[in-house]
Amino acid sequence: MKIKTGEKGLSTLPSINMILKGEKGKSEPYTLKSIDNKKKLFQENQTDEFLIPSKYYIGPIKTLQLSSNGQLDKWFIENIIIRDISQGKVYSFSFRSNRKSSIF
Repeated sequence: MKIKTGEKGLSTLPSINMILKGEKGKSEPYTLKSIDNKKKLFQENQTDEFLIPSKYYIGPIKTLQLSSNGQLDKWFIENIIIRDISQGKVYSFSFRSNRKSSIF
């Protein structure tokens, strides 16, 4: 998965959690964090990549939900791209403004 932060990043490293919702169910919550715990995530004009394992197939992805420790509305998300390696599909969610809602 790739998350592209736009013009406004996050000044601190919040805990961002994500749930994917598909036609056949939803994923367990994933915490998006740096692999080496050194890189500052979600900075202005930065693309962050994550490998998200799944225990089961949830079907084609319809929505995703993000939650955080209160800073989600300050984060300018430009786009989120999810590549389902097992099914060979790519899902793209594009945005152009700050999000007040956590469901995309």
